Amino acid sequence: MRSKKTLFERLVSPQQEETLPFEYALKRTQRKSLGIYVFRHGKVEVRVPHSANEGDIADFLAANSAWVLGRLEGLPAELKEPSCVYVDGAEHYFMGRVITLRLSKSSARRSSLVTLLDQNLLISHSDQDAQSWLEKQSIHWYRQQGKLHFPSRLSLCLSAMQTYGVACNIDIPPLAIRRMKTRWGSCSSRGNVNLNLWLIRLPLELQDYVITHELCHLIELNHSRRFYALMDRVMPDWQQRKHLLARHPAACLMSL
Repeated sequence: MRSKKTLFERLVSPQQEETLPFEYALKRTQRKSLGIYVFRHGKVEVRVPHSANEGDIADFLAANSAWVLGRLEGLPAELKEPSCVYVDGAEHYFMGRVITLRLSKSSARRSSLVTLLDQNLLISHSDQDAQSWLEKQSIHWYRQQGKLHFPSRLSLCLSAMQTYGVACNIDIPPLAIRRMKTRWGSCSSRGNVNLNLWLIRLPLELQDYVITHELCHLIELNHSRRFYALMDRVMPDWQQRKHLLARHPAACLMSL
Protein backbone atom coordinates (compact mmCIF):
# COMPACT_ATOMS: atom_id res chain seq x y z
CA MET A 1 0.00 0.00 0.00
CA ARG A 2 1.46 3.34 -1.06
CA SER A 3 1.78 5.96 1.60
CA LYS A 4 0.00 9.28 1.33
CA LYS A 5 3.38 10.91 1.02
CA THR A 6 4.06 9.21 -2.30
CA LEU A 7 0.55 9.83 -3.60
CA PHE A 8 0.37 13.54 -2.88
CA GLU A 9 2.81 16.37 -3.31
CA ARG A 10 2.75 20.13 -2.98
CA LEU A 11 2.23 22.16 -6.14
CA VAL A 12 3.99 25.36 -5.09
CA SER A 13 6.47 26.62 -2.54
CA PRO A 14 5.39 27.50 1.03
CA GLN A 15 5.68 31.20 0.11
CA GLN A 16 3.37 30.78 -2.85
CA GLU A 17 0.95 28.67 -0.86
CA GLU A 18 0.32 31.61 1.44
CA THR A 19 -1.23 33.48 -1.51
CA LEU A 20 -3.77 30.73 -2.20
CA PRO A 21 -7.14 31.19 -0.48
CA PHE A 22 -7.61 27.46 0.18
CA GLU A 23 -5.63 24.33 0.98
CA TYR A 24 -5.43 21.44 -1.43
CA ALA A 25 -3.69 18.14 -2.17
CA LEU A 26 -2.03 17.37 -5.51
CA LYS A 27 -2.28 13.84 -6.88
CA ARG A 28 -0.43 12.61 -9.97
CA THR A 29 -2.30 9.85 -11.79
CA GLN A 30 -2.54 8.05 -15.15
CA ARG A 31 -5.19 10.52 -16.36
CA LYS A 32 -4.55 12.63 -19.49
CA SER A 33 -5.97 15.97 -18.32
CA LEU A 34 -5.94 18.22 -15.25
CA GLY A 35 -8.87 18.38 -12.88
CA ILE A 36 -9.95 19.91 -9.59
CA TYR A 37 -12.32 18.15 -7.19
CA VAL A 38 -14.11 19.78 -4.26
CA PHE A 39 -15.56 17.22 -1.88
CA ARG A 40 -18.52 17.80 0.38
CA HIS A 41 -16.45 17.79 3.55
CA GLY A 42 -14.37 20.69 2.16
CA LYS A 43 -11.34 18.82 0.84
CA VAL A 44 -9.83 20.15 -2.41
CA GLU A 45 -7.86 17.75 -4.60
CA VAL A 46 -5.95 18.57 -7.79
CA ARG A 47 -5.38 15.57 -10.07
CA VAL A 48 -2.86 15.80 -12.89
CA PRO A 49 -0.97 13.50 -15.30
CA HIS A 50 2.46 12.28 -14.21
CA SER A 51 3.94 14.32 -17.08
CA ALA A 52 2.33 17.64 -16.10
CA ASN A 53 4.84 20.41 -15.42
CA GLU A 54 4.53 22.88 -12.55
CA GLY A 55 3.91 25.85 -14.83
CA ASP A 56 0.82 24.35 -16.48
CA ILE A 57 -0.47 23.12 -13.13
CA ALA A 58 -0.01 26.53 -11.52
CA ASP A 59 -1.79 28.23 -14.45
CA PHE A 60 -4.63 25.73 -14.21
CA LEU A 61 -4.99 26.23 -10.47
CA ALA A 62 -4.93 30.01 -10.79
CA ALA A 63 -7.53 29.94 -13.57
CA ASN A 64 -9.89 27.86 -11.45
CA SER A 65 -9.32 29.28 -7.97
CA ALA A 66 -12.52 31.37 -8.18
CA TRP A 67 -14.51 28.23 -9.04
CA VAL A 68 -13.00 26.39 -6.07
CA LEU A 69 -13.84 29.26 -3.72
CA GLY A 70 -17.39 29.35 -5.03
CA ARG A 71 -17.82 25.64 -4.34
CA LEU A 72 -16.34 25.93 -0.87
CA GLU A 73 -18.49 28.94 -0.01
CA GLY A 74 -21.58 27.16 -1.26
CA LEU A 75 -21.02 23.91 0.61
CA PRO A 76 -23.54 24.42 3.43
CA ALA A 77 -26.35 25.16 1.01
CA GLU A 78 -25.37 22.46 -1.47
CA LEU A 79 -25.05 19.49 0.84
CA LYS A 80 -28.63 18.57 -0.01
CA GLU A 81 -28.55 16.60 -3.25
CA PRO A 82 -31.44 16.35 -5.70
CA SER A 83 -34.09 14.07 -4.27
CA CYS A 84 -33.33 10.40 -4.75
CA VAL A 85 -36.30 9.26 -2.67
CA TYR A 86 -38.67 7.04 -4.61
CA VAL A 87 -41.98 7.78 -2.93
CA ASP A 88 -45.09 9.42 -4.27
CA GLY A 89 -44.61 13.18 -4.44
CA ALA A 90 -40.79 13.14 -4.41
CA GLU A 91 -39.20 15.82 -6.57
CA HIS A 92 -36.63 14.99 -9.23
CA TYR A 93 -35.06 16.95 -12.10
CA PHE A 94 -35.30 16.51 -15.86
CA MET A 95 -33.88 18.92 -18.45
CA GLY A 96 -33.49 21.61 -15.81
CA ARG A 97 -37.04 21.55 -14.49
CA VAL A 98 -38.57 19.93 -11.43
CA ILE A 99 -40.73 16.89 -12.06
CA THR A 100 -42.81 15.09 -9.44
CA LEU A 101 -42.73 11.34 -9.00
CA ARG A 102 -46.22 9.86 -9.06
CA LEU A 103 -46.73 6.19 -8.24
CA SER A 104 -49.74 4.16 -9.27
CA LYS A 105 -50.54 0.56 -8.38
CA SER A 106 -50.52 -2.19 -10.96
CA SER A 107 -52.06 -5.62 -10.49
CA ALA A 108 -49.39 -7.38 -12.53
CA ARG A 109 -46.17 -8.24 -10.73
CA ARG A 110 -43.18 -6.44 -12.24
CA SER A 111 -45.24 -4.77 -14.95
CA SER A 112 -43.30 -1.61 -15.61
CA LEU A 113 -44.61 1.57 -17.14
CA VAL A 114 -42.75 4.84 -16.77
CA THR A 115 -44.23 7.90 -18.44
CA LEU A 116 -43.59 11.64 -18.28
CA LEU A 117 -46.91 13.49 -18.32
CA ASP A 118 -46.70 17.26 -18.01
CA GLN A 119 -44.53 17.77 -14.90
CA ASN A 120 -45.17 14.30 -13.45
CA LEU A 121 -43.09 11.14 -13.84
CA LEU A 122 -45.62 8.32 -13.57
CA ILE A 123 -44.44 4.85 -12.50
CA SER A 124 -46.82 1.92 -12.18
CA HIS A 125 -45.89 -0.68 -9.58
CA SER A 126 -47.22 -3.47 -7.41
CA ASP A 127 -47.60 -3.35 -3.63
CA GLN A 128 -44.55 -5.60 -3.26
CA ASP A 129 -42.18 -3.41 -5.27
CA ALA A 130 -39.29 -2.19 -3.15
CA GLN A 131 -37.52 1.17 -3.32
CA SER A 132 -34.62 -0.45 -5.17
CA TRP A 133 -36.96 -1.63 -7.93
CA LEU A 134 -38.58 1.79 -8.28
CA GLU A 135 -35.12 3.37 -8.43
CA LYS A 136 -34.08 0.92 -11.13
CA GLN A 137 -37.14 1.75 -13.25
CA SER A 138 -36.54 5.47 -12.85
CA ILE A 139 -32.86 5.21 -13.81
CA HIS A 140 -33.78 3.05 -16.80
CA TRP A 141 -36.19 5.77 -17.97
CA TYR A 142 -33.53 8.46 -17.57
CA ARG A 143 -31.06 6.33 -19.52
CA GLN A 144 -33.54 5.85 -22.37
CA GLN A 145 -34.08 9.61 -22.51
CA GLY A 146 -30.32 10.15 -22.56
CA LYS A 147 -29.86 7.74 -25.46
CA LEU A 148 -32.46 9.65 -27.43
CA HIS A 149 -31.26 13.11 -26.47
CA PHE A 150 -27.46 13.23 -26.15
CA PRO A 151 -26.42 12.10 -29.66
CA SER A 152 -28.30 14.97 -31.29
CA ARG A 153 -26.98 17.42 -28.69
CA LEU A 154 -23.43 16.23 -29.37
CA SER A 155 -23.96 16.82 -33.09
CA LEU A 156 -25.41 20.30 -32.50
CA CYS A 157 -22.50 21.33 -30.27
CA LEU A 158 -19.95 20.08 -32.79
CA SER A 159 -21.73 21.98 -35.56
CA ALA A 160 -21.71 25.12 -33.40
CA MET A 161 -17.94 24.79 -32.94
CA GLN A 162 -17.47 24.38 -36.68
CA THR A 163 -19.23 27.70 -37.34
CA TYR A 164 -16.21 29.27 -35.58
CA GLY A 165 -13.84 27.47 -37.93
CA VAL A 166 -12.92 24.89 -35.28
CA ALA A 167 -13.03 21.08 -35.51
CA CYS A 168 -14.04 21.24 -39.18
CA ASN A 169 -12.20 17.98 -39.91
CA ILE A 170 -13.59 16.15 -36.88
CA ASP A 171 -16.47 13.69 -37.19
CA ILE A 172 -19.03 13.10 -34.46
CA PRO A 173 -17.11 11.07 -31.86
CA PRO A 174 -18.27 7.78 -30.33
CA LEU A 175 -20.49 8.52 -27.34
CA ALA A 176 -21.06 6.55 -24.14
CA ILE A 177 -23.52 7.45 -21.37
CA ARG A 178 -22.38 6.44 -17.91
CA ARG A 179 -23.26 7.02 -14.29
CA MET A 180 -20.18 8.79 -12.96
CA LYS A 181 -19.77 9.88 -9.35
CA THR A 182 -17.35 12.78 -9.72
CA ARG A 183 -17.32 13.97 -13.34
CA TRP A 184 -19.89 15.38 -15.74
CA GLY A 185 -18.00 14.08 -18.72
CA SER A 186 -14.67 12.89 -20.06
CA CYS A 187 -12.81 12.49 -23.35
CA SER A 188 -10.33 9.70 -23.98
CA SER A 189 -7.10 9.91 -25.94
CA ARG A 190 -8.83 7.73 -28.56
CA GLY A 191 -11.44 10.43 -29.15
CA ASN A 192 -14.33 8.83 -27.29
CA VAL A 193 -16.68 11.11 -25.35
CA ASN A 194 -18.33 9.94 -22.13
CA LEU A 195 -21.24 11.85 -20.65
CA ASN A 196 -22.67 11.44 -17.19
CA LEU A 197 -26.23 10.14 -17.30
CA TRP A 198 -27.29 12.77 -14.76
CA LEU A 199 -26.43 15.53 -17.21
CA ILE A 200 -29.99 14.91 -18.41
CA ARG A 201 -31.16 16.62 -15.22
CA LEU A 202 -29.64 19.95 -16.26
CA PRO A 203 -30.88 22.73 -18.58
CA LEU A 204 -29.76 22.64 -22.21
CA GLU A 205 -27.32 25.54 -21.86
CA LEU A 206 -25.46 23.68 -19.11
CA GLN A 207 -25.53 20.40 -21.01
CA ASP A 208 -24.04 22.23 -23.99
CA TYR A 209 -21.27 23.67 -21.82
CA VAL A 210 -20.23 20.20 -20.63
CA ILE A 211 -20.49 18.69 -24.12
CA THR A 212 -18.53 21.53 -25.71
CA HIS A 213 -15.89 21.22 -22.97
CA GLU A 214 -15.40 17.55 -23.87
CA LEU A 215 -15.42 18.24 -27.62
CA CYS A 216 -12.66 20.80 -27.13
CA HIS A 217 -10.61 18.00 -25.58
CA LEU A 218 -10.62 16.31 -28.99
CA ILE A 219 -8.32 19.15 -30.00
CA GLU A 220 -6.57 19.96 -26.70
CA LEU A 221 -6.49 16.93 -24.41
CA ASN A 222 -5.57 19.00 -21.35
CA HIS A 223 -6.57 22.13 -19.43
CA SER A 224 -3.79 24.33 -20.72
CA ARG A 225 -3.98 27.95 -21.84
CA ARG A 226 -4.62 26.71 -25.38
CA PHE A 227 -7.61 24.74 -24.17
CA TYR A 228 -9.21 27.73 -22.44
CA ALA A 229 -8.45 29.94 -25.46
CA LEU A 230 -10.33 27.40 -27.55
CA MET A 231 -13.28 27.48 -25.12
CA ASP A 232 -13.28 31.28 -25.30
CA ARG A 233 -13.47 31.08 -29.06
CA VAL A 234 -16.27 28.53 -29.47
CA MET A 235 -18.34 29.41 -26.38
CA PRO A 236 -17.56 32.97 -25.23
CA ASP A 237 -19.89 32.72 -22.22
CA TRP A 238 -18.56 29.38 -20.98
CA GLN A 239 -17.41 30.83 -17.66
CA GLN A 240 -20.91 32.10 -16.90
CA ARG A 241 -22.32 28.68 -17.75
CA LYS A 242 -19.72 27.04 -15.54
CA HIS A 243 -20.74 29.37 -12.71
CA LEU A 244 -24.42 28.43 -13.20
CA LEU A 245 -23.55 24.73 -13.31
CA ALA A 246 -21.79 24.98 -9.96
CA ARG A 247 -24.90 26.44 -8.37
CA HIS A 248 -27.76 24.67 -10.12
CA PRO A 249 -29.88 22.66 -7.65
CA ALA A 250 -29.78 19.62 -9.92
CA ALA A 251 -25.97 19.65 -10.04
CA CYS A 252 -25.12 17.24 -7.21
CA LEU A 253 -21.59 16.67 -8.54
CA MET A 254 -18.66 18.80 -7.44
CA SER A 255 -15.98 18.45 -10.11
CA LEU A 256 -14.99 20.24 -13.31
